[in-house]
Amino acid sequence: AREERVGPAGEGGKWLCDPNRLRARGAACLIYSVGSFDDFSFEEAITRDVSSAYEIHVFDHTVSNPRNKPCGVHFIHGD
Repeated sequence: AREERVGPAGEGGKWLCDPNRLRARGAACLIYSVGSFDDFSFEEAITRDVSSAYEIHVFDHTVSNPRNKPCGVHFIHGD
């Protein structure tokens, strides 16, 4: 499949383009995730199901101090 939903159904999951290519790559990759509402299930699923070598940056202007951010995920509160 050229696209795959990663993470749970509803607000926590997001669509990923060509996930098999990312899995096969195996090397470091940079992922930007926009909007979290303090729900990091997508980022956790990337680490668990795709690759733990990826660098993940989450941008969300609605969350000032995320309580549920996984270790290794970079959070940016944009104004």
